[in-house]
Amino acid sequence: MQDGAGAAHAGVARTASLGLGAWSFCFFGFAFARAWLEIVTYRTALLFPHDVWFGEDLFTVAMVVAFVPFALFARKLAPLYVKRCMVWLCTGSMIASGLAFMAASLFPGIVLPLSIVAIIGGGIGSALSILLWAELHSCFEPLRVVLYIAGAFLLGSFMAWVLMDLDIVRLTIVLMVLPLLSQVTLHASFSLVPRADLPKKTWGKLHFPWKLLVVLGIYQFVYGAKSEASVPSGELFLLGTIAVSIIVLAVSLLMSKRFDFTLLYRTPFVLMMCGLVMTFLSLSGTNLVAGFFIAAGYSLMFLVLTILLCDISHTYGVSVLVLCGIQEVTLIAIPTGHMVSRLFMGEQPIVAADPTLVTAVLTILVVIATVALISEKGHFSSWGVAFFGAGEIAEEDARAKLHARCADVSEAFGLSPREAEVLDLIAIGKNSAVIERELCIANGTLKSHTRRIYQKLGVHSREELRELLSADPQ
Repeated sequence: MQDGAGAAHAGVARTASLGLGAWSFCFFGFAFARAWLEIVTYRTALLFPHDVWFGEDLFTVAMVVAFVPFALFARKLAPLYVKRCMVWLCTGSMIASGLAFMAASLFPGIVLPLSIVAIIGGGIGSALSILLWAELHSCFEPLRVVLYIAGAFLLGSFMAWVLMDLDIVRLTIVLMVLPLLSQVTLHASFSLVPRADLPKKTWGKLHFPWKLLVVLGIYQFVYGAKSEASVPSGELFLLGTIAVSIIVLAVSLLMSKRFDFTLLYRTPFVLMMCGLVMTFLSLSGTNLVAGFFIAAGYSLMFLVLTILLCDISHTYGVSVLVLCGIQEVTLIAIPTGHMVSRLFMGEQPIVAADPTLVTAVLTILVVIATVALISEKGHFSSWGVAFFGAGEIAEEDARAKLHARCADVSEAFGLSPREAEVLDLIAIGKNSAVIERELCIANGTLKSHTRRIYQKLGVHSREELRELLSADPQ
């Protein structure tokens, strides 16, 4: 397994030479799932006209709850796309949710049970759909990931913008067809991926990225807290997403041979700027320009995060189920922000608060989150993976390979068991004092073992020994 920087540069080198003719339209099929999600989110708000955020909050909570088991049990569930029951559950949940949404519009007398079915089914179906498509995107190098996801955002948002105001009959048909088209294109896409690039079943230990989750949670909490005053309408939100997607696609296509796309996640700059634009504009007021840029900032932040997680999965072999599952938990911060907004700044607040003071507190939270992103320690080339500790997976894998190589060399050159132990410790870079202490041997004994190892292997120094061990076995 390559280290993060090497793998990333190798990915850029490979993708820079790819022409558009090497791509297939089915790889953009995530657009169907995106369009379905945008339409259903819009319709959810209409189920509860007394509080436009109530239905959307319930839908968000349902999605978060659905993501949790995939993050917790990813090692047993990954890869997801080979489990047909999960694929059918995804499609069935989305279709059932769409039908329940439409039925709730036709039968107001039973709107509550239909709304529950619609929200729960939509949450499960959306979570599964996002994870299934993330597994596909994790099969590709950075340039393809950027283009496929940005393209899906563009096509999906455009379809939702065109279709969301259809009459009830036509919209019902659309909400039944889109999940089927999504799964058909997903299946076709996986069939075109080389076996070596398909999602992995095993991976090393990961850190829980608590700092990243706190930062993202703060950004989204502020977004939710001020959304009732400044978040744009559904159509304006879609237009912001379309604009961002067009810009990302244009830059990617024009710069594909000259730009290192891993820069998107090697530094916190892009993610930081997305969060700042989104949250500070949400504090600024209700004008259309601010609303448009809030939508654009939120969409770009989500786009960057998706690219980051898919490339970590591709580079280090970690299942995207656990990466996306953990990241999606931060969505719960948005309805939490809505609740706080109602509590302190609603039409009938339970606890009245000075809006200026609330804005000041939220601004301080944004600054704290931004500083946390900037101060994250880690090598420039591994900033993105540092949160998950994925770089350590590569190091553990490299150590395992080096240990296996030492065992092969020891057997091939007839080293004694004690000499093999010394060789293993020298190979991983331990000095003489450490080796003597770990093996409980004297300095003279270590020198004797080392001399015999050199003689048997035909080397004269540690440098030559390491070169021998790093050479590919014949």
